[in-house]
Amino acid sequence: TNVVKVHNPETHPDVFVEDINRLVRQLNIDAFLTHSDEMATVVSHAAERLHVSSPLPNFPVFEHVIDKQKTLETAQKLGIPTPNTIVTDDSLDVKAELNRLNIEYPVILKPRRRGSKGGTLLITSQSELESKLIEFDQIGDDLPTSAYSKALIQENVPGDIHDCCVLYQNGCLKAMLTQVRH
Repeated sequence: TNVVKVHNPETHPDVFVEDINRLVRQLNIDAFLTHSDEMATVVSHAAERLHVSSPLPNFPVFEHVIDKQKTLETAQKLGIPTPNTIVTDDSLDVKAELNRLNIEYPVILKPRRRGSKGGTLLITSQSELESKLIEFDQIGDDLPTSAYSKALIQENVPGDIHDCCVLYQNGCLKAMLTQVRH
């Protein structure tokens, strides 16, 4: 087994695509699976430039799934309760927006793009929030989804986390997993 190095898809997405195409030719690869959200983002976005098949959906569909704000908007349209959420950007006065929505600490800070480095954090103060927002602002600037704001701030809703993961192929449900995390 050969170990093959490729460029980081998060910092060098175009070169990463070239690397994959080179490996596809050299190793006669006919399918490509990703192992991170950042890599999947680049592969889905570059599908027409890649010379290999991938099980990922086209980018507009993929983008809707990885964008937590779009997921929240869809849930709201379906009548599913969602926490009060602030979508950050450079011009937003976060403190004023927290007050306007009556959101108190602790708050949840998470990247808008699913799976981004930085994770989901429980923030207990304004100074901690300001510090972490600076860190989030440096995540994934070269990815196709970098136009999204870097973070969502949400009211903390105590309780269990309920997950539902599904796998579809050609519109047919193939597998489903549900779990409750305490």
